[in-house]
Parts: sequence; C-alpha cells; structure tokens
Amino acid sequence: MARLGCIESGIKISIQNLDFFYGTTQALRHITLDIEDRSVTALVGPSGCGKSTLLRCLNRLYDLYPGQHATGEILMDGKNILDPGTNLEQLRADVSMVFQASTVLPMSIFDNVALPIGVLFQAPRSDRERMVETALRDAAIWDEVKDILTTPAASLSGGQQQRLCIARAIGTGPAILLFDEPCSALDPISTAHIEALIGELAKRFCVVIVTHNMQQAARVADVTAFMYLGDLVEVGKTEQIFSNPKDPRTRDYVTGRFG
Repeated sequence: MARLGCIESGIKISIQNLDFFYGTTQALRHITLDIEDRSVTALVGPSGCGKSTLLRCLNRLYDLYPGQHATGEILMDGKNILDPGTNLEQLRADVSMVFQASTVLPMSIFDNVALPIGVLFQAPRSDRERMVETALRDAAIWDEVKDILTTPAASLSGGQQQRLCIARAIGTGPAILLFDEPCSALDPISTAHIEALIGELAKRFCVVIVTHNMQQAARVADVTAFMYLGDLVEVGKTEQIFSNPKDPRTRDYVTGRFG
C-alpha cells in the first residue's frame, strides 16, 4: 500500500507540544509528532482539521501574517525553529514548500528556478545554469523544457507548472520538502507523474504532504497522521492506519463514514 524502498534514516523533525493560534483562536492543540528523514509523511483529515496549519508551522510561513503564533517546540536537527532568533530566510531555504496552486512567476522557465538560487547563493550565471539544469532533471521535467527555457513559464501545462514549482523548491538545496495538496488541481495523468516524483524525491529528502485524497496517501506515504479538530488523533505506518486503525475516529474517516 505504501511506497516501497523507504530508507530508515532517523528523525528529521521532532514536534513537541505544539499549539497554534489565529489571534485568540486555537487551531492546533498539543501536537507531538516525529517525522523521519528520507520518507513521506502524509497529514490527512477533514477540512479545517489543522493539517495545512501544521504544515505552515514547519517553515514558519505563518510569520507573514499578523496575530498568528505558535508555542512549543519544532526541532530540526536538534534546533528549535520556533526560537525568536531563527533566521527565517535560511529556514525557508532549508524547508521548501510546494503549494496547491502552481505558483509560477511571470518570467521564463529558466528564471523561475534561477531566481531563488541567485538570491540565496549569488552564484555566477554558469553555476546557476548548472544548478537550474540539475533541479529540472530532479523534478523530471528537463527533457520537456530544455529547448524552451526562455519561454514564459505560464505557457506550460498545469502538470508541467507544478513540476517546475518542485524544481524551484529543490533548486536551493533544501533538506525538507513540504507539499500542500499538490495534485488537487491536476488531471489523473499529471497526478501520477507528481506522485511518482514524490517517491523519488523521498530517497533524498524528508517529505511531508497534506492531502485530502485517501488513495493518494495510501499510494505515496510511508507514515500517515490523522488529524481532527486541531488534534493529532493517530499516527502510524500507512498500511496500519488504513487497514487496522486504533482510534474509531480514524476508522470512520479512512472508511469514508465522514470527511
């Protein structure tokens, strides 16, 4: 059921007693979760359960919005990223995110990937060209775009745009990749390409994906965490969560009794 070939490489992210607030409204309660390196962890649950909020805590994207704050600890390689002194620019380079909608920039295919590389590394063009090619190859799109790199990125199909976004996310050399419903706007063929790509990327990265698609979680995830009303209800190997869940709420959700 789950992706094969997971490399057991230890814990990459350790979340301890995480609470999150939108103003005075608490959206996450006492989340404690260890996430393994070089594997795919899926966050599942009904709309509004807090899974996307949890994902945005992992790169502190919430800091862009006034009134939102988190307490507790999120340890990455032993460092608490919730500490006030955390370098957010470096954090978001280390923890890249791919969103639900393909967020291509209004520029060429090449520049979509080269821009963040240039900002972070201030590399000469020859180095940027090499890094862009590597990222496009790793995102399984190089052969489709290598002859049209100066073409506007918006001219690509939806599935190609999403793979370009993945290339941009991995171009800066992150350790962790976050995916927030990356296939929800894609057709089945494009979805299959993205899912296969996620499996390949998990051989090198720690991958966390939010998905509403139970079949997708079963196909791509090594570990699945079920969330409900801001609580982490149950976490386990994906096969166990789908075939023998321990909590009745998990069982009701994965069997389609509510969603």
